[in-house]
Amino acid sequence: MDFAALHGELCNTSRIERIRNMGKMPVAKFRAEIGNILEGGAVHFNGYRDTILAHAELMRDDTEDPAAETIAFMKAIRKKTAAMSACLSRLPERQFAASMESCLAGSDPAMEHFAVAIRSLAASANIDGAALKREALKFVAPMLPAEQRRYRTGVDGMTHYIAFARFDPDRQAAHEAGFSHVDYREYHHRTARKFIIMFIIILMATFIGFRIFFLGAYIRPLRRLLNGITQVREGNYDVVIPITMNDELGFMTHNFNEMAGTLEMSREALSDYSENLQKMVEERTIELEKARDTVWGEMELARKMRTILIPERPRIEGYEIAGHMAPAEMVGVDYYDIINTAGMDWVVIGDISGHGVPAGIIMMMVQTAIHTVLAGDPRIRPSDLLERVNTVIADNIQKLKEDKYMTITVIACLGSGSLYASGLHQDILVYRSARDAVETVKTCGIILGLKDVIEHVPGDREFALKKNDIMLLHADGITESWRKGTRRNHRNPRTDMFGQDRLADILCRVSTKTPGEIRDAILEELAGYELIDDVTMVIIKRK
Repeated sequence: MDFAALHGELCNTSRIERIRNMGKMPVAKFRAEIGNILEGGAVHFNGYRDTILAHAELMRDDTEDPAAETIAFMKAIRKKTAAMSACLSRLPERQFAASMESCLAGSDPAMEHFAVAIRSLAASANIDGAALKREALKFVAPMLPAEQRRYRTGVDGMTHYIAFARFDPDRQAAHEAGFSHVDYREYHHRTARKFIIMFIIILMATFIGFRIFFLGAYIRPLRRLLNGITQVREGNYDVVIPITMNDELGFMTHNFNEMAGTLEMSREALSDYSENLQKMVEERTIELEKARDTVWGEMELARKMRTILIPERPRIEGYEIAGHMAPAEMVGVDYYDIINTAGMDWVVIGDISGHGVPAGIIMMMVQTAIHTVLAGDPRIRPSDLLERVNTVIADNIQKLKEDKYMTITVIACLGSGSLYASGLHQDILVYRSARDAVETVKTCGIILGLKDVIEHVPGDREFALKKNDIMLLHADGITESWRKGTRRNHRNPRTDMFGQDRLADILCRVSTKTPGEIRDAILEELAGYELIDDVTMVIIKRK
């Protein structure tokens, strides 16, 4: 080996180890001692020396272990010196000084002191080409610690070595020892070959042993279990599989044997059950027919209640009338009526809470009570009419033990076109022909069935219909219907609900039509909506 050429690198190793062995000390003392360690050396060490000293000057005074921080900094700077070395190595030897400047100028800012040292040597030595390239590469030679493995080439250029450096703290010197790379590879090849042969033998023994083990412990029991499953599938429930091991497969085999026995008992029970099944079906059919007849009887009764309450040919002198009521279910609970008495006509619309036969009974009681009161006093005020009806209805609802009530509006129609309304139901829409606009008449009054005695009954609301004016009474089944295709909890009431504004727009759009045609226009618009409640409306147009 040409140890003279390695002198600078070993000196660098010695400096690293001396810094590592400094231990913890104040930063001020560290700066003084590291200057002594880095002092001297060849000119090629100037880049490392100035960079390390600059780092020490920038170190904070409260640094706990400045030596360890410096070692970490030198390890980080090693990658930057390797990058600069690679850049310089790729440059051509011819006119090296000119091309070297571009490499130095584009280097990392942390390599500034290395660039200054290389430029200084190039200026003072007055050399170029291959000589300058060799000298420049010495500035960025790696500064390796003692434990770092190194690859060396002999003076003949053919022999290669692997070497390690050792630092002697007593003499403050670094030594290097190595051995032939060829001998090193041959030693590893012999050892690796032995390990490979041993691994193949162990692998074969393991493969053969596991195959024999799995054949007896798993494969044969699994085959017996699969054969048993095949026999059960073919109808042989008497199969019993022997249990050879008390492991998971043994547990599965035990459960299979129990399952086969259970299937055999189930087959016998199923056979007995099938013999009696026809008789049981016939008995159940008879029971269902009886229940169906009972339910349909109640439905038919409720339908008849609703049918007899709807006026067949409603009429009021001086007005055109059209009515409509379609239940959302088989038993409707909406109610409307046109009642003609001496000197006054009445319009009634209402909605009973709940559904079914009890609601139909209450509807019939309300209709009967209204007709009875009007027969005795046809010119009664609408608010007084509802107060009398409520006294009877509230008591009867309590007797039925039903928690129900009824929203209702009654309107007294005078021959002059004046109307008097009472009762809290849906708002009344009135189309004004003179203004070609729809106005809303708010309803006010009592709700039937909530209280026996009403302490304060609101007065009647008065309004009038002039020629070609239209009054529309409706239930909430129209305005609270939802557009088809929308999903619950994902609906927007402003765009997906039919709503009162849409109803008013239709009324205004077809105001020149007859009440029957207006009704048909509303029903046509409702065809695109899902009806969740009864659809009831009364349309009255003054001639």
